[in-house]
Amino acid sequence: MKTSFLFLLAGFFFLGRADAQISFEKIDTTVKIGKYGFKVNCRNKEIKTNQLSVRPLGYESPANETMNIPIRGRVSAVQVDDLNNDGLADLILFIYSDSAAIHGTVFAFMSDGDKSLLPCALADPTLDGKI
Repeated sequence: MKTSFLFLLAGFFFLGRADAQISFEKIDTTVKIGKYGFKVNCRNKEIKTNQLSVRPLGYESPANETMNIPIRGRVSAVQVDDLNNDGLADLILFIYSDSAAIHGTVFAFMSDGDKSLLPCALADPTLDGKI
């Protein structure tokens, strides 16, 4: 009886440990507002470094060229919105920098007309690094 209780208790302990690391799926999506948008790819293999590929859609040259960006962390979500009210799509990326998906940052690529994109790091209002 004692032995089976210990095995049951050990099983619960290891079961809780298995959920400690969050799995991140590969990001391969297209997000758009009207005719403007972005094609985003990231494999999310390693927590230390990943290759993020962003291809703007609907923008004029040179803003429509694919950007390959090394990032530290894993992309959790991709959204598009018009952050600067110019009628063009702006890209928002949620990136976790730890394996437990607690700490991270939010990056944005804002349009400057339809000819260029500007990277923008959004401030953390609570200064705790939690997304």
